[in-house]
Amino acid sequence: MDLSMIFGVFLFIGVALFFISKDLMSEVEKINTYRLRIAEQYEAVELLSRLRGDAKEALGYRQHMAILLPEKDQILYLREWLIGLGSSYGTEVNFAFTGDTDATPIAPGFVTFNLFVRGSYEGATQFLKYLETDNQRFLIQLDNFDFRRTGLKDYQIASRGKAYHR
Repeated sequence: MDLSMIFGVFLFIGVALFFISKDLMSEVEKINTYRLRIAEQYEAVELLSRLRGDAKEALGYRQHMAILLPEKDQILYLREWLIGLGSSYGTEVNFAFTGDTDATPIAPGFVTFNLFVRGSYEGATQFLKYLETDNQRFLIQLDNFDFRRTGLKDYQIASRGKAYHR
């Protein structure tokens, strides 16, 4: 065999290997691209699954907030409800609305009010405790108190507060 023939075979094999390796590198890049797409799709499916779970949980909170946050027009019944509630604790209740802030898509609205409660120490404090912590009709926040003794067993509480609405 002639040296030029051997050189020609090596040259042919070298050129063939060059093109095969180039083609092979192209296929490796495609495979890596597909792997990245699969990983991204897997992450998207996983995120969607978590979001669906969160949406179910959020629906429960939303339903509970709908119970705690009445429609704005239902706040009109707050005065009568407070007076009736106060009488069940043996207290006299006076109430006046002082302002209104509309709800936004990210925050509830609220009305501000002044509240005056008169009665026994136990009746007045139990009324306020129920109002802030146990009542499930209105979401109420009392901001400050002026607690005074007005008689032997008679007390008066003046407070400002907010009642939230949708």
